[in-house]
Amino acid sequence: MAKKGKKKKQPSVKTLGIQSAILRECRKFALLAFMCGFPIYVYVITIPEQRKLKQLEAKLSEAVKQEQLALEANDRIKREISAYRTNTEYLEIIARDHLNYYKEGETIIRIER
Repeated sequence: MAKKGKKKKQPSVKTLGIQSAILRECRKFALLAFMCGFPIYVYVITIPEQRKLKQLEAKLSEAVKQEQLALEANDRIKREISAYRTNTEYLEIIARDHLNYYKEGETIIRIER
């Protein structure tokens, strides 16, 4: 003896139309949520990278300042070396002021502050 199963009731055309309209609206909503949410998600995940970029830019700025100071010091030293080699008057001033040299017959008087 075979069991007779209950015959499934087929949904009506009106019900299928309503279900189809609901699915379309759900897809539209999902697409809208994705379109709005994705840029926010991308922005949020880039925040740490933006902070890191700002820190690196600050370090770069500081390094550029240090480089400029080093170049200025290097230029000053080059001018001083050039003055030692070419300008005898400058060499004499340095010898008198820093090394306490004097010419014969001169008397040096220093006033200390």
